[in-house]
Amino acid sequence: GTWAEVQLGALLENMLSPEQFVRNAQIKPDVRELVEFAIKMPGQDDGAPVLLPIDAKFPLEDYERL
Repeated sequence: GTWAEVQLGALLENMLSPEQFVRNAQIKPDVRELVEFAIKMPGQDDGAPVLLPIDAKFPLEDYERL
């Protein structure tokens, strides 16, 4: 819920710089669903980051669909 989202946001803000994570991230360009947070991971040779979704209430079924 809301409490978990606030706690997760505070944790990420304390551990990472603002350039290292995204709030309300769209993981796949062709899917309109958002996750509350995503950590920017190093990408392939083109330099584009890969987003690692982190959601306080992210259902297992959604994870398995990724």
